Amino acid sequence: MTKRDLRYIRDVLQKKPPGQNMPDWYSVLGFIELHKLCGVFLNNANEIKTVLPQAVEKRLQSILRLQIARNGAMKKWAEDISEELKYEKIPHAFLKGSILSNCNLRYFDAARQCAMLPHALLRLAMERNQTFYSPGERVSNDVDILALPSDISRIDKVLKEMGFVQGYWSAEADDVVVLSRSEILSRRMNRGETAPYIKKLGSPELPFIEVDVNFSLDYLPAGNRDLLSEMIASAGKYEPALGKGIYSLRPELFLTHLVLHQYKEMRLYSMVLRRKDLELYKLYDIFIFFKYRYADINALKEIIAAHSLQKEVAVVLSAVLAVFDDLSDASHAAKLLEHIAAEKGDEAFNVLDPENKNKAYAWKTDVLTRLIRYSPARYLEEIK
Repeated sequence: MTKRDLRYIRDVLQKKPPGQNMPDWYSVLGFIELHKLCGVFLNNANEIKTVLPQAVEKRLQSILRLQIARNGAMKKWAEDISEELKYEKIPHAFLKGSILSNCNLRYFDAARQCAMLPHALLRLAMERNQTFYSPGERVSNDVDILALPSDISRIDKVLKEMGFVQGYWSAEADDVVVLSRSEILSRRMNRGETAPYIKKLGSPELPFIEVDVNFSLDYLPAGNRDLLSEMIASAGKYEPALGKGIYSLRPELFLTHLVLHQYKEMRLYSMVLRRKDLELYKLYDIFIFFKYRYADINALKEIIAAHSLQKEVAVVLSAVLAVFDDLSDASHAAKLLEHIAAEKGDEAFNVLDPENKNKAYAWKTDVLTRLIRYSPARYLEEIK
């Protein structure tokens, strides 16, 4: 994979004509599949009238159809789980793909908005299906839920009553491998999330459904407790594009969570080894937030200042801006980065290995070089 190929992909993702230089399509197709961008790449290419090789277009169309079917099945599960948690009066917020694939983020807590502004009903009816991503564009591996640590046992009971067990999916066995009780407790005690909840479904588009319950905004169980409490307390309902409605965070807090999750994955050595520290579809989520101004920049600044998130936001936005160069005046993101730098200054960013005496590593190369390499960990250097 070359930087020229990456520029071609980046231009299509930004809906910019990619020029006359044809990329290596074997590299491009493999890259966008691994980075879960096939659907949005195809739709954007069609929108800007970029002609794709016939074989590539057919492959992307096939993937998009599968993703639409898969997302439709996952949407129903997200709705049903949200209904059960609501019935049990458990405060919660769904995260990431469950919301981005199915909801219009301009209509947070729409019922309350409409009650205050009757004319909003008409606008809501007109825009109810304008979701953050078009059907099938955003892929999700699982359903992510944010909750308070004190509610984890109650959520555990709800999910188990719905037929979920804690474990991992074995493609070889075509079944769930159940984790031991000691492993389940160890994960809850030492991480910011529970062991995955899995339910076998057996359908071709969705053989199983996985639910991850997060109760921290860090890789440690007690990370950012005040902000977590604020998020859960202010959660509201997105309902225009989901039949039953689903609870999540207002756009500024939703974006804050995306940034903190990205920072966590960039920070951990284990994530770098699994190539999860620079998954392009996650950087693209953040890019879209800024490009189309889904979040209020002043409200975002207040959250950053109140919870001292300058370093986390600076690290993540630097990575986003290293890849995407068109924020349509939403130098929005660039200006926020300047604001943070002026307020806090630069701090060293190191990769940590908490499972190995907290060893620290520094990067020896830039974001783009790491992004185009399948094994970027080779560019890490241990700090003695």
